[in-house]
Amino acid sequence: MFLIPGLIIAMYISSTPVPESWRVEITRYLCNFANPVDGGWGLHTHHKSTAYGTVMNYVVLRLLGMDPEHAVAVKARKKIHELGGAIGLPHWGKFWLSALGIYEWEGMNPIPPELWYYNFSPSCVAFTRRLFPDWFPIHPHKWWIHVRNVYIPMSYIFRRRLSHPLTDLTKQIRDEIYVQPYESYVFSKHRNTIAPGDMYNPHTPLLDALNWIVTQYERYCVPTRFSDAAVARVWELICNEDDNTDFLCVGPVNNALHLLAVYYGEGRNSYRYKRHVERLADFMWVGKDGMMMNGTNGVQLWDTAFAVAAVFEADLAGEKEYIPVLTKALEFLDDMQVLTTPVYCLGDLPNRSRRTSPKKHTGTNAKEPGPFPHDTKATPSQTVQQRASAPSSSYKITLRTPR
Repeated sequence: MFLIPGLIIAMYISSTPVPESWRVEITRYLCNFANPVDGGWGLHTHHKSTAYGTVMNYVVLRLLGMDPEHAVAVKARKKIHELGGAIGLPHWGKFWLSALGIYEWEGMNPIPPELWYYNFSPSCVAFTRRLFPDWFPIHPHKWWIHVRNVYIPMSYIFRRRLSHPLTDLTKQIRDEIYVQPYESYVFSKHRNTIAPGDMYNPHTPLLDALNWIVTQYERYCVPTRFSDAAVARVWELICNEDDNTDFLCVGPVNNALHLLAVYYGEGRNSYRYKRHVERLADFMWVGKDGMMMNGTNGVQLWDTAFAVAAVFEADLAGEKEYIPVLTKALEFLDDMQVLTTPVYCLGDLPNRSRRTSPKKHTGTNAKEPGPFPHDTKATPSQTVQQRASAPSSSYKITLRTPR
């Protein structure tokens, strides 16, 4: 439930047409999973109604054309007001509404692109410059990939303060999701205003202090040559992520953010923008309740590997009737190996943010960007392959000549 808003908002801002079938099915999906009691939405289909889920999915329905007097919209809007309105959204919600032009950037805690600043000198490592040393506890390459790769494009958009111009529709939405007149808010005082139901881990005094310091830096020290270089570095990482994954990105959240970034960075006529639009469908899935957005582009490799492993564990792999299908499955696993090293590793250091090398597997296919790191003992796919091709194996499964 938290994935669709970024997609629809990014498509609206970039004037990317939403196919009519998507509009109908996403609307049906959100209507089907609105809380039957209070009309809101949470982070997933069985979650309580939260400010993020309710505000963001209400915005989606309105952008997709739902009338504000529709029964679903009326009930959701009532819940939004009960929760205190959009002013209490957590960080991602504040970001997306700022990008849409119905929240103010000064009401967000900062996302400095300087976190990723890295000026590499191939001739002399001593002249390599970075903001944080490699051992620093909060160095970005130590973050979980889905955090790091979301905040890279976010920092690009945040620093440039890229907001969509207000339209008649977004002005209407803006008037509907706040509990007092928009102009009456002093947004800079609401950076830490989070609805109680959306607050999972309260900020520590240290985090609040760091946010205040970086906010002052944003206010008084930007732009500089250093800050401009940081933005350029982030743009480089965005492009490299696109190239590494054939514009699929690590997941649907940063895929939508990349669509927005390349729309602003290179325009609608660019190859990057057009290829991103083509890949959007990879995450979409239609079920009996409507169209949803998946967290990945599938689980093809996982399903195949575990299915084959189960056949081996059941001691059925030696049965003649299973040999053809197992051979095809193992050839599929062989085809889905990652055969190239990524264009970059964060900080241009080997085995850092993207620990990938030839002959590794991912969770879905050879283009999916979440390979298993070097320090795992073996992926399910590799385990199956090794067992099937071991010299002592009693199973008569022969793979094609290795590539």
